[in-house]
Amino acid sequence: MLGNRVKEIRNRRGMSISELARRTNLSRMTIINVEEGKLIPNMKTAYLISKELERNWEEIFYPTNIDTVIESNKIFDNRKWKSED
Repeated sequence: MLGNRVKEIRNRRGMSISELARRTNLSRMTIINVEEGKLIPNMKTAYLISKELERNWEEIFYPTNIDTVIESNKIFDNRKWKSED
């Protein structure tokens, strides 16, 4: 599962759901469902929300159980990072 701090950060910025929806070109229902945890955003949606809230997506979206953390670590452990010289 994926938790989020969208509502908390949006409220701190004094931004309404409608305003965030308008600025991200997402529907109000999408914002509401993400905030309530009824919708896990895809990468584009998470990026748009994070950008508008002026936060890294990692500060807003986070795993809520150990299985998710383990799976995330497996994905990162399996990546081959290359440096360009």
